[in-house]
Order: sequence, then C-alpha cells, then structure tokens
Amino acid sequence: MTRVSVNTSGSANLLSLRTRWSRLARAGAGTGATTVRLLASYTIDPLVPYLGVRLHDAGVPSALSVGPYHQILQQCLDDTSETGRMRPAVLVVAARFEDFADDGDGRDLVHIADAALAAAARWRSCLLFVLPAVPEQRPYGVGDGCHSAGTVAAAGAVRERLRSMLSGRPNVLLADAEEAVRAVGARNTHRPAMYRFARVPYTEAVFDHLGEQLAGLLRLRNGAGRRAVVVDTTSVGAEGLAELRHPLEALRRRGMRLALGSAGPAAELGRMLADAAPELLADPRVALIADTAPLSEQLAVAGARFAVPADVTVVLTAAPAPAGTGAAEVVVLGEEPAGWESHLAAAGLLDALPVPDGSVRSSEEQPGAVEEPVPGGRSDGSLAEFIAGLGVTATFHEVARDLDEQTAELVARAHDFTLGESRAVHASGPGFAVAASVRDRLGDYGVSAVAAVHLVGGVARVDVFSVSCPALGREVEDRVLREIVARADRDGCHTVLIEYEETGRNQVAVDFLRAVAERTWTAPSGREMRMVIERTETGR
Repeated sequence: MTRVSVNTSGSANLLSLRTRWSRLARAGAGTGATTVRLLASYTIDPLVPYLGVRLHDAGVPSALSVGPYHQILQQCLDDTSETGRMRPAVLVVAARFEDFADDGDGRDLVHIADAALAAAARWRSCLLFVLPAVPEQRPYGVGDGCHSAGTVAAAGAVRERLRSMLSGRPNVLLADAEEAVRAVGARNTHRPAMYRFARVPYTEAVFDHLGEQLAGLLRLRNGAGRRAVVVDTTSVGAEGLAELRHPLEALRRRGMRLALGSAGPAAELGRMLADAAPELLADPRVALIADTAPLSEQLAVAGARFAVPADVTVVLTAAPAPAGTGAAEVVVLGEEPAGWESHLAAAGLLDALPVPDGSVRSSEEQPGAVEEPVPGGRSDGSLAEFIAGLGVTATFHEVARDLDEQTAELVARAHDFTLGESRAVHASGPGFAVAASVRDRLGDYGVSAVAAVHLVGGVARVDVFSVSCPALGREVEDRVLREIVARADRDGCHTVLIEYEETGRNQVAVDFLRAVAERTWTAPSGREMRMVIERTETGR
C-alpha cells in the first residue's frame, strides 16, 4: 500500500492515529517480540498510540507498556521491580526539569541517567533516553537570556551534560523533548489543567512528535525499511534535481541505493544530470532508468537492479498524485524546490545514527559533573540508600470513614497500589480512616496515601489501602501499614486482615502484601500483631 508522508500534527490526524492504534491493538498489535517499557516523571501514557502506530508502520512489532509515573529511579535500581522483572528489550526514560524540586544543577537528572544506564546494562536493554525540554517558566521574564543562571542557560548546561554523558555509547539512543516542543510551538505545548488532574504535561501534538522521534530512532537501530530511493526526475525537473543534489549525495554516502527514473529519452536524462548533478551521472552505482513510461516500471527496474523489494523503497516525486507506486513509500515534495530538503528531513530520509565509540563513561567524567552526589542517587547505590537519601516524611491525619472528596479522588486514581476496584467501605461501627501527606527533597506530593479500617471482634479489617504513584517506592506503603498496626493495637485488636483483588494493574500492591504476610509484626504495646493477607475474586 502506498504511504504518503504528511504532517500529522492536525487534530483530525491525531485522532485518526489514536483510532488506528485502537484497531491495531484489538487486532493483536502491540504484542510483538520487541518489549518497550516507558518510564517517566509524568504520565506518559498518551505517547503509546503515536509510538505504537509508527513502530508498526516501520516494521518493528513491539509490546508497549508504561511503568508507574515518577518512579524511574525505583524501577531502575530494583531488579525485582515490575520493570526489572520484565527485562525490556527497549527502556525509554523521560524526565522533566519541572518534576524535581530545586534541580537547577541537574543532579537528579544525572542520577536518573546513571541509574538508567546501569539498569539497561544489567537487563541487556537498549536505553532510549529523552533529553528534557527547557522549562516554560522564566523567572527573569524577557531578561532570561541576559542571565548566565537563567532558565535557558541552566537547562542548556544540564541538557549538554546529559548528552555528553550518554551519546556515543553502544545500545544507547537519545531523543529530545525540546525538538517536539519546538515543532509544536511553546503556546501549544502545555496542558496545565491536565497536569493538575492527571500529571499529563503535554498536548497530544507534542506526544505525536515525540512518538515520531522514538520510532524513527528504533527504526534506524533495527535497520528496518528504506534501502533504496527512486527519484521521479520527470516531475522533479532540472531545477528540482539541483536542489536535491546535496541530500541525495548524503543518502548515497550512507549506503542508500539510488535510482533516477525518467519517462523521457536517456539522452535527455543525461543532459539534465550533467547540468544539475554531474557527480551522480559519473557514479556507476547510481541506476539511470530512462525510456520507461510508467513509474511502476521504473520501480520494477530499480528493484531488479538493486535486489530490493518495493516496500523498502522510497519514491521522491513532485507529482501531486503519483500512480503505480504499489507498496513503495512516497514522499511528495511539493511545488517549491527550495523546501524539498526540509521535506526529506521531515520524512526521516536524512536520519542517521553515530557509530558508537565503545567508551564507558560515568557522570564524574563529564565537564561540570556533580561532585557531591546526593546519597542513594547514584546507580551503583542500593534502593535502600536512595530512599534514605530522599528524606521522606509522612504526616498522618484522620479523615472521615466514608472518605472526603480529596481522599476519594486519590483512591479512584491509585491504580498501581490499591486493594481492588470493587472494595466496599464500612463507614458505620467502630473503625478509623487516615490519610498521609508526603514530601521529600524532590517535592511535596500532598495527600498521597489513605487507609480505611473497620473493627470486628478484635480484627482490623482493611477496606481501603491506596497509595498514589508519586509516593510509591519511598516506603510510604510501609509507613501506612505501621500506622494501621499502631491504631489497631490501640483499639485492642490482635489481627490485621487485608483482602485484595488482582486488577491487572495493581501488581505493586500485590507483591507488597505478599511480602508483608511473611514478616513478624510487633505492635507499639509490645505484643505481636497477626497479619493475614487473603486474595479474593474481583467483584466479591
């Protein structure tokens, strides 16, 4: 099927891509051999349709999954985490400056890059690291560019430190969120309301451009597609061929097979090349196909000459509706030759990866690297050291047993750590409910955990136990359980009973509960508290 390269940033095209991904997913796409795991400091789920469709079209069938947001370090430092157990073929890591408090020197982002590098090496994964975009906020306003410590300067220094640290490594690729922001335009980039509600910082158009970048990088890494280029010189003409001279030379140097097709006589094609691109005429590796009227025959001749099938061949043409291209990809160059090189760049034909230098570098070897890393932030530290270095505090306060609006919203949104989706809350009779406000050196997460318990015959039966994603992996769940034990002990209970359902998304909670069932719990009074964990069927 002919695929015409177009700009997909319009809202109708974005909806079309999302709809297409839904159809592909129902048909079994997204279950390929290449496992792609996405970790971000924000909700990156909107990226999946755009990345999934483009990987499918590039011939890279992949299984995409998203890890809990703002859990990059925890997932990368712990080989027993959900991501660690998965051992993904491709690990995508994306973090924003804005998601880390007081990160002007970029040390948290450097630690994330270090941990991701180490995890990718242990898991034998390809690391695809997304350089963070420059923050939108400018404390100095129009004068930001005049300050050496302004937002643009500080962010630029961190971005280049990360690029220097990661570039040139084997099995490491770099994408750039700033490129996606520039392509869309700063005014059309951010979604403040969606970020407050669901931690989705970007518009669909930004995720679309980012998906295009990631898919293009993985396509290049896998060597998928685009092995030959056929130029329809009849529609391009001498002026257009002169404009294409340098990009065609670049493609030729990279090993792309090149054919120049013309529906006119061979002598006419020769004269055109002699005037517009004599080096192509002199190169015996360039196939000249003349006196062949239909474009389909030109493609057939090029395929036979190069032993390259049509579905990995790109046709460059200025004809608005070329016919006879079959399975080949088509790049319609437009009416103005001066813009054709930009068309080729937008179509990804000029994309190329550097040759890895094979060196092994750490952040300390980069100019301006962090000299005094925060405890636990380094990838060679343990998860326990990282958590200890965060300085986590959890402040508990009582809430209504039937849950107020804020805590009810937290429970509704806590998909990764929850007891299930159909748990009943027993708001009458003896019992208690508590919420925890959490903060650490990276930020203040507000109310991040809630538990509701009813008491029956000396047993504290837990109705609600939910922790929001940003607080996960910081031992907040342990603190909530200790708070439940302490309050149950105060009320004279001897047993804590937690029943849970497996929802398909709450594996983090399931693993935690199975682990705590094997521990001995001592209440503040000094007596032993029995911990009973039971699995129930969904809907009971």
